[in-house]
Parts: sequence; C-alpha cells; structure tokens
Amino acid sequence: MFHNNRNNYDNVFDEDKSAESTLSSQKDNSLTMPSTSSDAITEEIQLLVNFIENAATSYSEGNLENALHYYEQAIMIDPGNNVLFANKSAILLKLGRIKEAIEEASHSIQLKPEWPKAHFRKAEALKEAKEFEKAIISYCQAIHANSESQRFLHSLILCAQKSIIGENFEAAYKQMKELGLEKSHFVTISVIGQQFLGVHDFQTAISILRIALNIDSPSLKLKESTLGALAKAYYEAKNFGKAIDYLELQLELVSQLKDIKTEIQVHENISEIAETQKDFQLALVHWDSQLRLCHQVHKKFKKN
Repeated sequence: MFHNNRNNYDNVFDEDKSAESTLSSQKDNSLTMPSTSSDAITEEIQLLVNFIENAATSYSEGNLENALHYYEQAIMIDPGNNVLFANKSAILLKLGRIKEAIEEASHSIQLKPEWPKAHFRKAEALKEAKEFEKAIISYCQAIHANSESQRFLHSLILCAQKSIIGENFEAAYKQMKELGLEKSHFVTISVIGQQFLGVHDFQTAISILRIALNIDSPSLKLKESTLGALAKAYYEAKNFGKAIDYLELQLELVSQLKDIKTEIQVHENISEIAETQKDFQLALVHWDSQLRLCHQVHKKFKKN
C-alpha cells in the first residue's frame, strides 16, 4: 500500500464545477495494489490516472456513458477507492439510473464513512427517488462530516421543503431567518428533526436529532431544547430507557441554565416514566427533587 497524489478525480462531478477536471487532492486516500514489481505498479498507476482523466474529459464533453465506462475500469484497478465510487454514483444519477447511484454512493460510504461527499451523493440520489426522509438523513450526515458546507445546508433545506414536513418547515424557516439563524447547521437540523417529531415520524426524528447533537450548538439553550425533543421522540417510540437517558442529559443543562421551571418539568417527566417502568427508586429520587425545587420557588415567591 502506498500514497499517491490524487488530484484529478476528487469532486470532478460537483454541480458547481462540472467542467473542471483538476480538483483538490485527497491525500488520505491510498491506492492498494497487489505485491508485484515496481515497474508493474507504476504501469497500473499510470493506467489508473489515464482512466480517471479520460472519465473527466468525457464528462465535460457530455459523454456520460464513456465517463461511466472509464470509472468502471478505474475501479477494477483500485476497488478500495471511495472517491471513484462516489463519482460513479454522480454519473449514474445523471443517466437516470437512480437505484444504482444510491448503491454506489452507499458503497463509497462503507469504504470511508467520515467522507462527507459520499453522504451527499447518496442524498442527491435518494432525493431523485423521492425518498425525501432518507435523503434528509443523508444530507444531515454529510453536514455532520463537514459542518462548514453551506452547499450541503442549502440542499438539505430544499429537500426538507419537498418532504412531508414542507409546509410547517417553511413557517419555521421564516422564523429562523427573522432571528438570523438560517445559516446555522445545528439549528436547521434540530428544527427539521423537531418537525418530524411533530408529524409523528419518530424514527426519522430520532436519527436527525442525534446528528444535530453532534454538531456545535450556538447556545446551551438550543442544545437543551434539542435534548428535550430527542427524549420525547424516544418516549413516543416507546424506548423509555433512552428517553430517560436524554432527559437526564437535558436536566444537566437546565441546571446550568438555572431554568428552575424547566428543571421541575424534567424531574416530573423522568419520575413518571420511571414509575411506568416500575423503577420506583428512580421515580422517588426525581419526585423528591421536584418537590424540593417547588418549595424553593414557593419561598422565593413569598419573599417577593
């Protein structure tokens, strides 16, 4: 195994730079070759480079079938290369072979799960298949891998507008714009997750809200709200253990925020869930904490 400068095929098929054939290198990709002589390895590398350059030329000339052929040949030489599969996915999508495009992008993800472009390719193909909920999750995964990309964010927003949450999301997005939060990756993903919670698609909500929590939040309050939404999604999905786990995380944040009213509510939620699960010890702990906080509020009210 050895490293080579691979600067001719990463991102060749970006929508905003489709005519380019020379793009940024992906130095952490490695070309795996069988153990053989150095001359044979050099020959195979040159053959690979030729296939990639021919694919890029064919693509820029609009000859998608030829581009696909050259990428298939390149993959035969370097089957462990995630970028080749992602670019093949882009070509297949343009050819209208949507199912295959999804499969090739999925294989790229298997090869390198942390690479954002593979998730983006899968999202684009899923969107064309009108599988909007799955596409939204893939866009979110792309953003998680690269939380600086405004292109990924814009594509996510367009997809959400076409999905089952479209109308409600439009209203929420308008409010985000008024607050200057429309470019926040965390806020956008969190709002979309909460919109799916609102239409009772709990599994999609869970997937999206979990991704949101792995992205930097602009404020503790927004993160606390997201934790509460995720706890509710788990509760509605009847995963009560996870619901309690996220309520306890929410409790830590509301305590830091000194939001006593919400803290009382979270203690009540935990105690009620614990009681239904016959965990009476946990229920009593949180009932006691709730009563203690209520007493503090009452004392403060009397002083005022």
